[in-house]
Amino acid sequence: MSQFLFDSLSEEYDQTVQECDRLNLFPFAGYEHVLDTIASRIVVRKDQPCAKILDLGIGTARLYEKLNPDTFRLWGVDFSEKMLEHARLKFPQSKMTHHDFTLGVPEALRHERYDFIVSTYAMHHLDMQKWIGMINHLLTFLEPFGTILIGDIMFPTEMDKNVCHEAHHDYWDETEHYHVFDEIIELLDGHLALSFLKTSFCSGVMIIENVHDNALQIDDSLLKYKATTLKWKSNRTREKSE
Repeated sequence: MSQFLFDSLSEEYDQTVQECDRLNLFPFAGYEHVLDTIASRIVVRKDQPCAKILDLGIGTARLYEKLNPDTFRLWGVDFSEKMLEHARLKFPQSKMTHHDFTLGVPEALRHERYDFIVSTYAMHHLDMQKWIGMINHLLTFLEPFGTILIGDIMFPTEMDKNVCHEAHHDYWDETEHYHVFDEIIELLDGHLALSFLKTSFCSGVMIIENVHDNALQIDDSLLKYKATTLKWKSNRTREKSE
């Protein structure tokens, strides 16, 4: 990641990604759908006055324009100070921290526990090993019934990723890491509930919760995995050996 690049993009970032989405172009096709999907999942529990949200790679905080400001308290992290300037103008009551999120939650924010930890179009800067490590790190800062919401350039299967790569090879950034849900469900810990919502040919939203239920649902738009991963892996191994 280049701080200089994101600083230079900050003035026109919102307009650029929205136009890319409007034209259904890689990599931001589905951008508004990603934000709408995440916004719809941020719901205040009846026993709370508002939801506590930590956003890693918050950028200009466009997502939170879709929420009632009275329903949440926001802590935002970004390594671009120029992006944070825009976020602060929109939400001056929120706490914005200049920090490289790939290094984890800033020390100053580790005393809090959050109802939602959110990241949009940022986690693709982490390779798979670091991505999994980051999720495990973030889980320690969730409230007991908290949720991690990740919207990104992401694919349900390796085949979907390969098709997109072939079609958009000229615009594909080989230095970034576009993850696949099928691979993630084999690597994350088995006490988690994972859901994947496909929002375009190149984007999706992953929902990660601490749930001990056991369910698997697959259709064209929704992949849901509620897990004992070891049992799931065992079944897959047995199938391959038969």
